Amino acid sequence: MMTSNGRGDPCGRPYEIAIPRCGRPQGSPLPGNMLIRFVVCMIIFGLSWGCQSRTDINSVAHPVHIDGFMAKKMEADVLDIRKQKDESFKTSPDSPIPPEIRVVFRGLEYYPVNWKYRFEGPVNPYPSPQPFQITTTSGEKRDAVKYGYILFNLDSKQFKLQVYRLLDLEQKNVLFVPFVDSNVGKETYPAGRYIDLLEKADGVYVIDFNNAYNPACSYGGNFPCPVTPPENHLPIPIPAGEKNLPLAAKMERGTPVS
Repeated sequence: MMTSNGRGDPCGRPYEIAIPRCGRPQGSPLPGNMLIRFVVCMIIFGLSWGCQSRTDINSVAHPVHIDGFMAKKMEADVLDIRKQKDESFKTSPDSPIPPEIRVVFRGLEYYPVNWKYRFEGPVNPYPSPQPFQITTTSGEKRDAVKYGYILFNLDSKQFKLQVYRLLDLEQKNVLFVPFVDSNVGKETYPAGRYIDLLEKADGVYVIDFNNAYNPACSYGGNFPCPVTPPENHLPIPIPAGEKNLPLAAKMERGTPVS
């Protein structure tokens, strides 16, 4: 191992010189232009090897082992919340379920609870959040900023989701994580599903896809909902959280509901 005045490469590590890879036979001298070529090769190899995609483990959200007792308790809590939501959607005057569907509504559709899709870790904030406008299902634009991003590993692959802040919300500490998975159009809603996070000082969050929910527009009513930006389209299925509501899909197709 050699260093350049003890400073190493731009990633903060010493340069590691793999001389044979740079075309110099071991033991041969380095006269004139050979020395220049060797130094150039050293820099190129050092930068390309040393700086590519070595993700800081502290920036990645990881699944957390849950013992059997806690898993049952947490699942019961999730199911209880789902039950309460169903009751509210049936009876509340503010329900997003249209009246013609509400009379035959029996409950929302969900995937089984699966702790494989529950992660704990940071939302990595951007130093200077960039403003942009997110499009809604009605074609309107809503002001937002890119707050940060989440990295998570699933089945030995790493994925990234952008985290937004919608500027028109009354509650200013809500972080918005819309996403689309590869089951879109078959089991999940085309505009995407949402996860909400409350901003925390320590920056560490629970990202639980079991809590992913459909936007209000997915139930057949006339609600303008944010459409998931393409950068948050995942190339994998996420079989956790809320599924499409078949009754609403029937209504959109003009099929009678009963």
